Amino acid sequence: MQNIQEDHQGKNSKIFVLNYLSLSHVGFVSMKSDSSRMIMSINDPKGREIDRQMGEAKMEKKFDVRNGGQHQICVQNQETREIKVEIFLQTGEWTDDFNKVITKKHLKPVEV
Repeated sequence: MQNIQEDHQGKNSKIFVLNYLSLSHVGFVSMKSDSSRMIMSINDPKGREIDRQMGEAKMEKKFDVRNGGQHQICVQNQETREIKVEIFLQTGEWTDDFNKVITKKHLKPVEV
């Protein structure tokens, strides 16, 4: 889990966050700013764009890792002034399909 706070300089300045994500993991990125004139993009290790969002002061994206390796999150300032940006990145193995989660009925008693 990473939490990054930056002062973002003038127009077209960029912040890049690189993080290694393992195959079959899930990534979650959240970006908050004091401006809605932002562009956030997420690229996989092969340079393919996973997501691009713009025009909001808060942007979030949850994504499956299809190619393990160095992922890139880029936040671009479209303002002419300096702005504050907070980026939160979380990775791990989790699921939204709770039908596949092991429950008590799947467990057997321990034998000694």
